[in-house]
Amino acid sequence: MRYRANALLISGESRWPVEVIDISYNGVLAATLQQLPLHTRDEVTLHLPTDSGETIRLQGSLAHRNGQYLGLQCKATNIDFRSRLRELIEQRQPLQ
Repeated sequence: MRYRANALLISGESRWPVEVIDISYNGVLAATLQQLPLHTRDEVTLHLPTDSGETIRLQGSLAHRNGQYLGLQCKATNIDFRSRLRELIEQRQPLQ
């Protein structure tokens, strides 16, 4: 589902701001203006703030990258985050 939100991408001790462009139950497409020192299969955590002020934490790895775009294969880290992610996806209307 097309989705726009600012988020924080974490790998090890490093943190970078990213923009989420697309989200699903299994992954995220994000964009960054920075050249990040990440490689395919590097482990990452994405902190995705919601409109209600909560943060959903998704954990996974870098599946692919194409220029400024990062494909993350990830899942919500606990049942509460999975429930909130499902609500977020169901409530959001796709961008026109």
